Amino acid sequence: MVNYYKYLPVSKEDENWGLAVLNTGCTHIAASNVYPFKSHPAHHNFNWGTWRTLQEYQIIYITNGKGIFESENFKQTVINAGTVIVLFPNEKHRYKPDSEIGWDEYWVGVRGNVIDNLVDTGYLRRDNPCLHIGFNENVFDIYNCIIEKTKLERPGYQPLISGAVLHLLGTCHATVKQNATENKEEEIIINKARLLFRSNLNNTYSAESAAEELNVGYSWFRKL
Repeated sequence: MVNYYKYLPVSKEDENWGLAVLNTGCTHIAASNVYPFKSHPAHHNFNWGTWRTLQEYQIIYITNGKGIFESENFKQTVINAGTVIVLFPNEKHRYKPDSEIGWDEYWVGVRGNVIDNLVDTGYLRRDNPCLHIGFNENVFDIYNCIIEKTKLERPGYQPLISGAVLHLLGTCHATVKQNATENKEEEIIINKARLLFRSNLNNTYSAESAAEELNVGYSWFRKL
């Protein structure tokens, strides 16, 4: 990983889009390294003892290593690789990699009505800021796309990367939902039913037949 971070100018036009990207980057923090790098602007720098409060949202993806995180509304917890941490504006927080292991992090900072609405409607919650998505190649690629676009800052890049952030959040939300249901009985039965229908494409095969073969009630099966 090549360490990179950039703080971006935001115009009124960018703000009017509804979601603006303020900063982004990726860093490899080796074991025993100082965290965060002191070259960040003062309003983004912090240490474990002083906490920090931002005026923006940040979406941080830990792709390797481990550490700890806590905020005003979330008790201290261990952060493992594959976790997305959401930071909220005007909320004290602190986090750091394990000093014996370190971690790799990708992040993007944003503000705007679009992400405010996701909080207001409960899609993003201060009491649930840590989302375990595992290693997700799509999320990894979105971060890299955002980073690459900020290196050149070509005309119109802000709406492009803010759209990528929305894609990022949608992918995280979908992954969490899918992980939560993949082991449920309903999901297992649905997957078995898909296989039954696919294996009987050339035959007359009804939902009633599938329910009977799966040994479940037809009325219950129809509701899946």
